[in-house]
Amino acid sequence: MKTKSICGLFVALVLLVLGITSVSAANVVSTSPDYSITQVKIDGVDVTNDGTVSLEAGSEVEIQVIVLGNAVKDVQVKAWIGGYEYDRVEDISSMFEINPGVSYKKTLSFVIPEDMDVEDNNYKLHVEVFDDEDENEITYGLFVDRTRHYISILDTILRPDTSIQAGKPIFASVRVQNMGQKVEENIKVEVQIPELGIAARNYIDELAPEDDYDKHHGGEDSSSNNELYLVIPEDAKTGDYEVVTKVTYNRGHTTETATQMIHVEGKVVQQKVDGFVRVDTNSANVKAGESAVYKVVFANIGETSQLYSVEVDGIETWATYKLQPSFVTVTPGSSAEILVSIAVDKEAIEGDHMFTLRVNDGVNIVKEMNLFATVEQVEESNYAGLKTGLQIAFAVLVLILVVLGIIVGISRWKSNENDEPLG
Repeated sequence: MKTKSICGLFVALVLLVLGITSVSAANVVSTSPDYSITQVKIDGVDVTNDGTVSLEAGSEVEIQVIVLGNAVKDVQVKAWIGGYEYDRVEDISSMFEINPGVSYKKTLSFVIPEDMDVEDNNYKLHVEVFDDEDENEITYGLFVDRTRHYISILDTILRPDTSIQAGKPIFASVRVQNMGQKVEENIKVEVQIPELGIAARNYIDELAPEDDYDKHHGGEDSSSNNELYLVIPEDAKTGDYEVVTKVTYNRGHTTETATQMIHVEGKVVQQKVDGFVRVDTNSANVKAGESAVYKVVFANIGETSQLYSVEVDGIETWATYKLQPSFVTVTPGSSAEILVSIAVDKEAIEGDHMFTLRVNDGVNIVKEMNLFATVEQVEESNYAGLKTGLQIAFAVLVLILVVLGIIVGISRWKSNENDEPLG
């Protein structure tokens, strides 16, 4: 009898220990008998009976969940980590139907933020299966730590940031931070545009880990801002180019890369022609409301005929233009001309106005020139003043004649009254 009591007590203790172990491994909350979570793997590690797994900040995590159906239901699977200040760290499956006795595998994934606080390293992973009314949830412990060696490229700021002309400099400001566990030394920061064959580089002597640099490394910086300078080649063609930022560290064994795009505006290449093109004047004075004429002369000293046309740019706000003729064909050994008439608006602002004249051979721009028109305000002429004066004088004369006529009329009327005989 005593032996049976001892055996019963032993069995009870064993069951109690197993129950405590099971609860400590994974905290299970179940509100639905219609489905259950039978297996969970984190990055291939089965944590169903061992609820703690180590993860690195900045890494992508894959979570496989096996769901056993006990009824016909529409459910979803969700995995999430609590405690991150700046965003939700989670993934959720689409809705799917379960059936009794059938197991379903769902794969979820998300990235552990690289700036996750790892001061005490402990987080919770929540795995849920839920429908529109109930849910089953299992919680696992996570040990999150920094990668041993990792430098993050926080940003690369380009100036100018949208478009740059060929032959001009571009300035790059690269911001990096040590998000790993170890102090990094002799860090190479490089910015390059591979398609243009240009690159610039700089070095950082040392970066302390972000978490404990002020505690254990004498206050050395954990981040750095690096200024780099490149020049776009003169012959770069118009287009969008990839800018690559590279950071090499850990004695050259590790490289981080970031990319972005920049637009380059190529220079206009003037084509060589068998002849010459000139304009009779680079500048002309013209009154507002009137026109100035520029003569473009073409000469062909080659062996084949050349077709030329002219276009004008930069006058839209103050003038219009006409061409006479619109194009010319110049035979070998001869010359031709096109007259460019610039009609200035009456409301054009007084002063110098620049515009661009381009000469085309039908395919390419063979010459580009900047010309000027000096706009003058129209002054009232002496003739107009004289005309106005005469008009005033004539009006005065008419008025005098009218007054004299009235006086003469009155005088005659009185004279007639005096000459009448007495009755």
